[in-house]
Order: sequence, then C-alpha cells, then structure tokens
Amino acid sequence: MAGQRKTGMGTNPFGTKKPGRANLGVVTALREAAAADEAATAMPVVDLAPNPENPESRSQADEGLVASVTKVGVLVPLIVQSRSVFLAALPQHADAVGDAPYVILAGHERRAACVEAGVDEVPVIVRDDLVADDVMVAENVHRVALTPLEEAAVYRRVMDRQELSQRALAGHLGVPQARISKRLALLKLSPLAQKRVASGEMGLETAQEVAARLPEGDEDVAAEFDRLLVERPNWGAEVIASEAVHQVEAARRLAELEKQAEDEGVVFVADPRNKFKGREGQHRLTTKREIEKARKNDHLVLGPTTGYGNTQDWCYYTLAAPKTSKPALSKWELEAREEERGRKEAMKARREALATIVTRKGALSPTALDELRIEATLAGKHLNADAKTVCMKLALAAGLGPAASDLSEKPTHYEWMEAVLKQCPRGGADRARIAALGVVAAVEECASWTHRRWGVLDLVYFEWLQGQGYVPTEWESARLRKVQDEVGDSAESTPEAEPQAAAAGEA
Repeated sequence: MAGQRKTGMGTNPFGTKKPGRANLGVVTALREAAAADEAATAMPVVDLAPNPENPESRSQADEGLVASVTKVGVLVPLIVQSRSVFLAALPQHADAVGDAPYVILAGHERRAACVEAGVDEVPVIVRDDLVADDVMVAENVHRVALTPLEEAAVYRRVMDRQELSQRALAGHLGVPQARISKRLALLKLSPLAQKRVASGEMGLETAQEVAARLPEGDEDVAAEFDRLLVERPNWGAEVIASEAVHQVEAARRLAELEKQAEDEGVVFVADPRNKFKGREGQHRLTTKREIEKARKNDHLVLGPTTGYGNTQDWCYYTLAAPKTSKPALSKWELEAREEERGRKEAMKARREALATIVTRKGALSPTALDELRIEATLAGKHLNADAKTVCMKLALAAGLGPAASDLSEKPTHYEWMEAVLKQCPRGGADRARIAALGVVAAVEECASWTHRRWGVLDLVYFEWLQGQGYVPTEWESARLRKVQDEVGDSAESTPEAEPQAAAAGEA
C-alpha cells in the first residue's frame, strides 16, 4: 500500500475529483470496505482505539446493530490506521489513543456494538494511505447524517487543520458553499442556543438567522442572549439576538463614557432622565461658558444624551437647579382653563343637589320626567358604563334598591345592576324609580362631558332640575343662555304648528 498515491486533503484537495463531486479516494475506499473487495484481517477489539475527533454520538451503537452483531457478526470491515501514522498527523491525541496499535477511521458504531455484544474480534482493513480528516468527513457527512452542529464542528476542524477556505472545502466535499457557511455560522451561537438546536427546540432556520445577528466570539453578547432567552420566553429568538447585541453595545458605551468622566474628574450619570426626573433637557449644557461655570462650581456631570436628533451620544449636565420661568399662558389657554374649572364646579354642584332631589317624593315620577325621557330617547342617550356608575351612586345615596351592606366594599356598576335585577321585583316601585333615575343619570353624565355643545336636551334637563329647587351656577347659566339664543327661533311655534299641536292634544 505504500506505493499508492495519497488522495486526502493533506496533499492536493483538487487532484482526485471533478468539480462538484466528493473526495473520490475516501468514498471509494469506504465502498470497497463495504463490498469487502479488499482482504479483511480479524483483529482484537481491544487493539482498536476510537478516533478522538469522531463525534461522541457517532460512537454509540443502537439496539438493532447490537442484535445484528450478536446474531451474524460484523459483515462490513472497519477501516483502521496504524497508531504511528495517525499520531504523525495528529500528535495531540497521543494520550487519547494510548497504547492501542491501531486507530479506527470508519466503523465506530460497529466497534461499540461488538463491545456491547461481547464480540472479541472484528474484521478490519488497514489503510495507512488515507487522511483521517477525509475519512471522518466522508463517513459522517456523506454516509450518516450528522446534526447541524456536529457537521459544523467537523467543517471547522478540517478547515483549520488543512488551512482550507470554505470554497475549497465545498469543492472538495461536493457540497454547496452556502451549506458550509450556514453550518459554520451555528458555531457563533451561545451554549444555550446550541443546546436548543441540538434538542430541536430551536429550528435550523431560526438558529441561522440568530447566528447572522450575533458577532462571532463575543462572549458578553452570548451570555446576554442566554439570559434573555430564559427571561423572555415569549420573544422570538431573532429579536432576542438583536436585543442582546444592543444591550451589550450600550453597556460598553456607558463604560467608555464613565471612563471619560473619570479622566475629566467629573461625576458620571448613567441615566440622566431618572437623575433629573424627566427634566434633563433643562439641566443640559450647550455652551463652553455654561460648562466651565458648572465645572468651577462642582456642578458638572457627564452622561449619555436622551431623545432624538443629537449629533453625539453624550453631553454635559449641571446638578444645579435650572432657572426656569413659566411661559405666559395664551388667551386661548386661559379661556380653556377657566372653562374646565367652571365645568368641574358645576358638575360637583349638580351631583350634590341630585343626591337630595332623587329622595323627594314625585321627583322621579313619570309625569315629572316625561319630557326629559322623550328628549333623552330622541338624543340616543342610554345607560353606558359611566352613566350606570352615576346611577348607582345616586341610588345608594337615596336608599333605592340594594343597600350598600348588600354589596362589596367597592361595588362596580355591574355588581350593583345585577343586585337590582335580583332584589327589585318586576312591577315594584323601586324598580320603576331606578329606571327613572337611569334617565336622569344618562343625561347628567352627558352634561358632564368636556367640550360638549349643549342643546335642547340640556334645557329640558335644567328645567327639571330647577323645578326641583336647583340653582344653576354662573357657568351653567351662561351655557343655558347661549343654547336658548340658538334654539329660540326654532322653539317658537309657527301659525301652522299651533292647530297641529292642539289636534295632537285632542287625539
């Protein structure tokens, strides 16, 4: 065999194949062994050392192989290499090989099956002309599918040892360069991500996308990625990868700024927004004069900028309280503030008056509320959530329906309405009065809205309120006068309308 020409990558990786095909020397040798074209020699199993670089998962035999070896023995010879030849190429594995005279290049699972089945000897073919890396790649990549990470480890080891580029390795193995590139990218994954890829928890496409976003060899980013992967299980792995890179880069930049502040002898503030309670813009210094003044008074601090549109990511701040003066309010702002004050005062006055009015006899009678019910219906007002809350408070104050002791400490309008329907029987007085109170609550809630324009409904509502003794506030009176002026003409009866109204009354 000494006269045979070497065909491994250690010689000329392009010398024995056509473009796009696998290493013919290695694959042919494996096929020859499988077909037993060469004379096999029986050799004790104890004389065969496993290749230390063979993936551990490929050095174990399954139950089916063990049963087969037990029944019929080893049919396909193992390919082995002399210890001296193997260690001449890979001297770092001397301790792992030990004193065994031969090292297995192909057939680790068969050897494991023999050990488990108690078979002492196996057929082998000695091939000192082959390169161990070639056989390992051909045996594991071409014949038995490796996991993506195992495949990546094989590619990386062969490339580093043989000083091959991805393109050269792809041509030598007859696989697309993109496949090798994608597999090698998986080695950039963090330990936890690699574990999830191996277990199938993380898909290959996702893993490759994550690998594309992670910088190679950055242990800080890998550790941050693992932390986020555990703490935020609902996030996509790709998003976590980007976030990990951002967090680490931000932390490193803060460390640089802290060193800069230390060199300048000023205080460093990592979070200006929190330090200045959201008013960091008022503490920010922009001129040399401001900066030197703060430095002289020991008020100068350095920290990252906040917001958008900044030309650099850091700036100076002052610890001194900023001199600010409140800008004068515009006429519109003053009017709006006065309008809001009047609205709140009026609402408070009405609610206090209503708590007394609804307890009066006849205040909620059908006759008293007839017109208000009509206008509320025409305006489409109903018991929404806010109106139900108003209705509940007025009813509890007036002692209508369920008592406060029948409800929880802080009852909701849902709870109260359910109690009303259960405790107030159909046709009962309380049920009818609460329904009438609902009309009042719906109109009252509507009258309390901000920036709402009042109309006929509000006129009718205040006529009812005033009929019960309520005196409108100045704010309410001004709004009522405005509504009366706007609807005054339309409220007047036309000559034709009076006979029609009289006829309708007679009907």
